[in-house]
Amino acid sequence: MSANLCKKGNHSDHEENIQHEIRIILIGKTGLGKSSLGNSICGSREKNVPFKAAASSSSVTQTSECAYRDYNGCKLCVIDTAGFCDTKQLNEIVIAQLKKGFQLASPGPHAFLIIVNGRCTDEHIGILALLQKIFGKQALKHCIIVITRENALRNDDDDQLSDAELIDRYFNEAPQSLLDLVTNIQKRCILIENRAEYEIREQKITHLVDMIKTIEKENGYYTNQMFIEAEMQWKQWEKDEIERQELDREKRKENLRKQIRQENRSREEALQQEEQMYEELRHEEECLKREIRKSALGNLILGYQKFKTGAGAGSVTRECESSSIVFNNRNITVIDTPGWFDTKLSNEDISKALTDSYYEAAPGPHAFLIVTAGRYTTEAEDTLIFLERLFGSSVVDYCIVVITHEDDLRDDDKTLDEYLGDSTSQLRCFVNKCGGRCTAVNSKTKDSDERKTKLTELLGCIDNIFRKKQTSYYTHELFERAAQDEAEQRQKEEERVRREWGEEEIRTEIFQWFAGE
Repeated sequence: MSANLCKKGNHSDHEENIQHEIRIILIGKTGLGKSSLGNSICGSREKNVPFKAAASSSSVTQTSECAYRDYNGCKLCVIDTAGFCDTKQLNEIVIAQLKKGFQLASPGPHAFLIIVNGRCTDEHIGILALLQKIFGKQALKHCIIVITRENALRNDDDDQLSDAELIDRYFNEAPQSLLDLVTNIQKRCILIENRAEYEIREQKITHLVDMIKTIEKENGYYTNQMFIEAEMQWKQWEKDEIERQELDREKRKENLRKQIRQENRSREEALQQEEQMYEELRHEEECLKREIRKSALGNLILGYQKFKTGAGAGSVTRECESSSIVFNNRNITVIDTPGWFDTKLSNEDISKALTDSYYEAAPGPHAFLIVTAGRYTTEAEDTLIFLERLFGSSVVDYCIVVITHEDDLRDDDKTLDEYLGDSTSQLRCFVNKCGGRCTAVNSKTKDSDERKTKLTELLGCIDNIFRKKQTSYYTHELFERAAQDEAEQRQKEEERVRREWGEEEIRTEIFQWFAGE
């Protein structure tokens, strides 16, 4: 038997001179021996193991990793994914690592090994349901259940039972909900005791590889197209679920509103006045949005009409667009994003567009231009808060405020410093939060000399960032750290809301709404 352990590495490092490759993804809860199983498949003994494994209540594997092994004329590619603690409350980081594991198995895994530790429980069902949720029903055709604690299946008088008999009993005792899921995997299951002797484990690995080859013969491998379709279905499910929950919540709120209206008819007039005031304020903010000229600034930098502009209450730009020029022997790429507070776009849509713009600016943007008409508005403040939430607090070090109505300054015969006001003005305080970096342009100017002058000033502001930070652009490391912090904060907030939110607080919220508090 030829079985040589290979070191960890990228998939591309092992593509040459391979007769046949079998790609395997390990999935399971924390503490079930998932990484130890990966080491067994790789033929590892106690020393020089590719995957770190230890008894722990928290996941030892924090990110998806892969290792390789030459085995009986084929190459085994084993991907170990991050363990999770609860299938009902997975955070985005763990899901992202599962998807990363899929990427490491490019062009697609032949098998998903579902790691369990004994008799069937709701957790086993949850893992299979999770797999189906992330990768779709097609993934179940590539699943094998691996039980890593054989002793947990055996009773005191079961010493003479074979593995096949133990597996039959495992499924016979399983609830119908599990059987419904495993219909598509034909009850594929194997016992591999990680603590068994090396030779015994190798026999089990041979059986496992044969099972995977059978799956490959019947179904091929799980493809990227299958994953794309599953992801679309999941997003649609999430959207439908959010809408259902929101509809249910609105129904409950409406029922409580009816009760309060019966008790408080005299407050109807105050409610109408409040709604009218809100509409007036919303209209005022929409008028301010018309005048920002964000896309016009992009066209000014480029020197030609690339981005669509126009007057209106909503944003003309619906998705990220980019274009590049060469100015003074420097390559300049401008990326225009949708209006952040456009009422026709959700915060999720805008967050996705901003994330796309970041990748468009790979390896990282040198500056974030916060475009404003010149007046201080809460929208400008919210823009900075939105940026910090998406890209982390360090993003302010790369922000520059650009006022697109320099013609107003000229009409008032004011310098930019005079226009910003003293240290107590709201606009000055906002600029100070961005490191005091601010410039003004007339985004509608047709004068080419004026354009070149203003572009030179803007590049000078960007160069000052480099001299101060000693790094020329916002790096991917900063972005990943911000994304991780945001995911953790969102999970904490969701847990807090689930814990604290109840009918009484909904009632209090509606009462305050009617009372005008």
